[in-house]
Amino acid sequence: MTSRSRVAASAVTVLAVLSLAGCAGFAQPRITRLPTDGPAGGASSQAPAPGPTTSAAPAASPAPSAPPASGEVDCGGVAISVTSTGTQLVGDCPDVTIQGSALAVDATRASLVRVAVRGDRVTLTAESVSELTVQGNDVRVDARSLSSVAVEGDRNTVTATGGIDAVTLRGNDNTVRAQVDRVDDGGARNTVG
Repeated sequence: MTSRSRVAASAVTVLAVLSLAGCAGFAQPRITRLPTDGPAGGASSQAPAPGPTTSAAPAASPAPSAPPASGEVDCGGVAISVTSTGTQLVGDCPDVTIQGSALAVDATRASLVRVAVRGDRVTLTAESVSELTVQGNDVRVDARSLSSVAVEGDRNTVTATGGIDAVTLRGNDNTVRAQVDRVDDGGARNTVG
């Protein structure tokens, strides 16, 4: 065999090896398209592609405790979390968490049991609240009646026209405007009464 023949044979061999290498079992991603219902409600005529099936996870439905971005929200007797301004709570609200900054929440048409405010510059207007916890700064709560109030933070204002049974303050420059039966003040420059 001449050297020219050997070079040609070697080139053919190399090309054959390279072309076969492209067919080797390298893992390639596969997408399987699941059939959809046709117009008559039956399965479509498309068959799924061969190979392992991969399907997207089903879309999760929102938790019952997640209210819409804003607007009227009926608590429906379950715990909810409010994270958007302009929310109006109605109905039976056993546990409400208001979390975020610069939020305004109207709960004058709701029956509130436990409310936790976690954030800054939150305004809550309510008819009555059994247990109120405020963890933040510059929060304002206006209610007709409150049973117990615990405030951790600074410059918060709580007003109750019908009085408050017990108030606990852990922060500075807070104001509680109400007739209060018991006060535990662990801060500085707080005003109660």
